[in-house]
Amino acid sequence: IAILLRQDGTDELHLKESLGLDPGTKVSFSMNDSRLALVGKTGKGIASDPSDFGPVKHALALPLLDKEDVIGCVLIGPRKSDLDYKEIDRLLLVNLSQQLSVWLKNTQLIGQVAGQERLKRELEIAAEVQAGLLPSKIPTLPGIELAALSKPALEVGGDFYDVIRVDENRLGILIGDVSGKGVPAALLMAMTLVIFRSIARGNASAASVLAKANELIYLNRPSTKMFVTAFYAIYDARDNSLCFAGNPFPIGTVGRLEAKGVSLGVLAKMIYEEKTITLGAGDTLVLYSDGAEDAMNPEREQFGEERVERIVTQNLDLSPTELQDRLL
Repeated sequence: IAILLRQDGTDELHLKESLGLDPGTKVSFSMNDSRLALVGKTGKGIASDPSDFGPVKHALALPLLDKEDVIGCVLIGPRKSDLDYKEIDRLLLVNLSQQLSVWLKNTQLIGQVAGQERLKRELEIAAEVQAGLLPSKIPTLPGIELAALSKPALEVGGDFYDVIRVDENRLGILIGDVSGKGVPAALLMAMTLVIFRSIARGNASAASVLAKANELIYLNRPSTKMFVTAFYAIYDARDNSLCFAGNPFPIGTVGRLEAKGVSLGVLAKMIYEEKTITLGAGDTLVLYSDGAEDAMNPEREQFGEERVERIVTQNLDLSPTELQDRLL
């Protein structure tokens, strides 16, 4: 006896279990093999005549079916008594193959459910790890107030933010978005945060930090198709200056902050434009990822950039936390 199952995405049948064959024996052939031409077409689900299938000699072939789809076949060798299989024997074999088909399909479904549960738990753990990577307490300096929030659309995502203490007078403020979704994006997001934290301290140039981050992300990205969109600014409490580089473009009382430069990880070497502004008393700056604009209501209408800008400009008297909650 030999049980062959279909390989996923192919028409190949490969030996999975056997009785009476030497250990390590390999048997494989195509579902379109001429010796199986009558399988399932005789009305009894069995080939009319025995055939040789490699080491399985003079065997009857029975299909394993999931509805109309062939998921495998069973090869039954000759009886030890040398008597031919009678009609009643063939009917019994067909019934047994049908039961085996149901068992195999159920086993496959149980495996899929177990795999989904395992994946769900792994995603929950990944989400916990990812949430732990974001700053639990945001550092601050005299004269400014900060608030930040991240709500992934899925268990894990690619959006991130950070506030890094550059030195006793400066804070680095980072926001970004990794291309793609799910676990690959989460991995690149985690790596990006580690890279920025390792190179931002002591570096007073936003463009220099982006250039170094770009080089490291380019060398270590999980896929050549992945990249990181990021905006990085350094606030200096001594003169209320803010030097910045990258994109997306924040909005606020100072208008849009725009500086030339491509996403991180696209090219090995990049030079980023750096600009500096001075913040005045009462100025508000809002940094956000495209998730704020792309959010949809039940009618599939996007929230959009105009709504974000309108809410910001109409609520500049609110504190950062209150404005953040209003946007949310």
